Amino acid sequence: MEKYLQYLLIILSLTFNISKLSAQAFTIGSPSNDYTITCANPVVTMTANAGTAPFSYTWTGPSGTLTGNSVQINVPGPWACTGRNTVTSYSNQLSFMVYSNMQQPTVVVTPTVNNITCAGSSGCFTLTSNLGPNVTTNWFAVMGANSVYVGAAQGTINIFCPSSPGVYWGESISNVTGCKATKSVQVTASVGVPMFTVTSPTNFTLGCGSTSVTSMQVSQVITSPVASVTTTYAFMSPPVTSTPTTFTVNPNLNNITIPGTYVVYVKDINNNCVSSQSFSVLQNTVTPNVYCLQPLSLVDCKNTSMVLTGISSNTNTTITWTIPPTNSVNPTPSQTVNINPSLPNASTMLTSLGFYSVGVTDNNSQCRNTHTVQIIQDLRKPIFTIANLTNSVISCSNPSVTLLPIITPTLAVALVPTYTWYPPPYTTGYPGTQYDSYTPGTHSAISTSGVNGCTISATYNIASDNSIGAFGGIIGVSCPIATAVVSPTFVTSASNLTFTWTGPPGAILSPVNQSTILVNAIGVYSCAITSLSNSCNYTIYCSVQCANGLLSQNFSTEMISVYPNPSNGKLSVELSFANARTKLTVFDAQGKLVFESSLINKLNKVETNLPKGYYLYRISSENQVLKKDKLIIE
Repeated sequence: MEKYLQYLLIILSLTFNISKLSAQAFTIGSPSNDYTITCANPVVTMTANAGTAPFSYTWTGPSGTLTGNSVQINVPGPWACTGRNTVTSYSNQLSFMVYSNMQQPTVVVTPTVNNITCAGSSGCFTLTSNLGPNVTTNWFAVMGANSVYVGAAQGTINIFCPSSPGVYWGESISNVTGCKATKSVQVTASVGVPMFTVTSPTNFTLGCGSTSVTSMQVSQVITSPVASVTTTYAFMSPPVTSTPTTFTVNPNLNNITIPGTYVVYVKDINNNCVSSQSFSVLQNTVTPNVYCLQPLSLVDCKNTSMVLTGISSNTNTTITWTIPPTNSVNPTPSQTVNINPSLPNASTMLTSLGFYSVGVTDNNSQCRNTHTVQIIQDLRKPIFTIANLTNSVISCSNPSVTLLPIITPTLAVALVPTYTWYPPPYTTGYPGTQYDSYTPGTHSAISTSGVNGCTISATYNIASDNSIGAFGGIIGVSCPIATAVVSPTFVTSASNLTFTWTGPPGAILSPVNQSTILVNAIGVYSCAITSLSNSCNYTIYCSVQCANGLLSQNFSTEMISVYPNPSNGKLSVELSFANARTKLTVFDAQGKLVFESSLINKLNKVETNLPKGYYLYRISSENQVLKKDKLIIE
């Protein structure tokens, strides 16, 4: 039984380890499936792949340590790749061998020197190379900075018969490794074979498009013996299958549009010696690279603009921008993009400013490339309305109103809004998710998105009801007094009010809990008034006095004019008399004295500086009320 358990543990351990190793499986390989370093391929690219598993890789070999899922190895020898799962920390290692094949072919040329004459044929050179049949042999001549091939490509043996003097090179290239070897030979001339140079403004290279052309120019012609002789020229376009029969005096071949091998002949018409050179015209259709530096992923209310910069690593290029929606062209590498609030639905969704295209043109080859980027703007606004929490009117029973935003659940929440509240007079903002206001009037709030910085505002009006709408005053009676009616002056309706009167003992002849009472004595009567609507309470005072002077003389209120009413605070008070003891008093809706001014002239200009609202004014002289009425300040 004990041995059985041991076997079981071993099997479980092996199963666990196999499962663990399976979980760490990855593969390595070269995309070219070639592990050999050669002259043509001086590096071996190795890649590791673990599928979707999160792996990191470390490569170790003779040149040290490399990291990454793709590395380039330029030193042969044994290498190993260790893959580690970054989640489980388990690792595995795979080994491989990098080989090296740098074998160069040998070149033997016979003879090393040949003499050429115009009368007879020139001598030929025989190039012999090893490593056959996997070699390619060529003959070329060095013309300035260019190597010009002058013979056909052959295998291990290449026979070349030059037609002009100079230094020629035999070349052998291994088709397996790309390694090559060269050997030079000398061709001399005992007659006046012309020597010349051929140049091209585009280095014998064609580019893209119909505008790409090149030309050849024969220059620096030397004849032997040197004399003032005339030379003629012939240009053979590809494919060249024969020698020229016609020579011209034009040393130029213009408007070349076809790539291939051209042969240029120069003839000394004095001794009929002819020399030639071949030139390869290449076709360069490689487009220049171009990419865009975009500092922001989009523009919004915080970042209202950004500058796009077109860049190419190719030299001698021209970069331009094509700008939507008119596809106009900006001939500079930088393009500024600004937000456009006029786009439809800019406040509810992301909108596209268009596709901006940066183009690059190679000034040599006229090849062109473009890169297009779409610019998005985010002008979504955290739309909201304002509501009250429990009440919308400031009163004696509710001294404050709590305001809070009501937002659109999907859009506004996603924009992470913050709020700033502005109660009247709007000089200070208060941040917060809600606001407790003790001030009536129109309130505004600004919601700012934490995502894009866009703002939107909303307003809410808080009403106020803290008044009882009643005033006291002076009541003039004829003395001796018999009875007098005492009553408050009401600005608004007297409904939903309770009254409790007090006065001199025994002077009140009617119930004290009604708005109007009958009294039989002069003196001061007070009334405690409570509003059942807003729980406000206030005590007014009515003074019953003997009416002498103006009132006793049947003074008419029509003799007093107060205008304009409504007013902006500036009043004209016109009297039919002048009395230094005449004054104007103004009371607010709670019966509190808020303004007082003497009226010493028949026409008095009064500046009250009172805020907007409803008031009660009185004009009195020597404690006698001459006129009273409502006053509205707008």
